[in-house]
Amino acid sequence: MAALGLSSMVILLSCYTAVSAQFSADSSNKSVRIAGVALVYIYPVFSAAFTEGPCAYWSAKLYPTHLRSKGATINVVTSCVVSILWTQSASSAIANIEWKFFLVFI
Repeated sequence: MAALGLSSMVILLSCYTAVSAQFSADSSNKSVRIAGVALVYIYPVFSAAFTEGPCAYWSAKLYPTHLRSKGATINVVTSCVVSILWTQSASSAIANIEWKFFLVFI
């Protein structure tokens, strides 16, 4: 399940990076703009369905009963810290290196 999710996320993010690299915001190609927006909405669906959801489930159920709450806590804290890291760095990174920022995730 995780391999399917990660591979689909790599494919979707690669497509989005290619669209961002080839066509800027002032492009008059409407179909490419629509494809870019569609990829922005499709990516979180695959992310939540195939990686975030199963990882949350596995972190809570992998450990013995007396350690499950600690496993779930580690998962939530790690997820929040990583989210803060990427969202704080995203604005300046996109302003400076533009579409190349997405290559970090591929």
